[in-house]
Amino acid sequence: KVQLVTRVADDQLFAAKFQPLHAATSEMILAEFQNQKLASSPNTVEIYDVYFLEDSVVFIMEPMMGGDLLKLVGKKLPIPVSAYIAKSIMSGLLASHANDVAHCDIKPENILLGLNGEVKICDYGLSQSTYDYSTSAVGTPPMMAPEIALCVFEQLGYDASKGDIFALGQTMRELLVGELLTMRFDGVDEFALYHQLNRRPTQPTTREVENMDASAAQFLRMTLQQF
Repeated sequence: KVQLVTRVADDQLFAAKFQPLHAATSEMILAEFQNQKLASSPNTVEIYDVYFLEDSVVFIMEPMMGGDLLKLVGKKLPIPVSAYIAKSIMSGLLASHANDVAHCDIKPENILLGLNGEVKICDYGLSQSTYDYSTSAVGTPPMMAPEIALCVFEQLGYDASKGDIFALGQTMRELLVGELLTMRFDGVDEFALYHQLNRRPTQPTTREVENMDASAAQFLRMTLQQF
């Protein structure tokens, strides 16, 4: 859970994210903290500190008071607004990749909004280095490129930074089409889901783009290419 906290010395607001300690090892938690620090940019949520308590860990971050991008899925956004959101996420990813950090879990829930138009990437809990090709399926399945889902069945390597770009395309697909991807819904067997991910067409369907702005449709086609 996340709650607002105030620093007594100067009344400055921070966001405190509480996470059960059993959910991750201390090494994983420190890696998340360090990677989010490395990925620092105007389009990444600033992380300041991490504290280990008896049964939980607390991340201290900048507060983003506008909620996450998921709340905008299904709303008819003007194309310039959607373009601004896409550009902001892309800028954050490029800065992260330039510092050798792949996010590995881009989705609307991990894009936070500020009250003054800020769009920032959060939650580097699954992040990894871009130095080496990854050989495990990491991320949220519906957002995964087929190359990532294939790692469930074969130990093939993939470029995690390219996986971030594909996940950006899936995120903007939900926003531009105005509906959640079908495979997000509960009740799908996980093994069967990865088979579906391997077989699905990656490009947007005719139905999805037939009434879409041409530049938005082209953005989806470019980001949703197999790599």
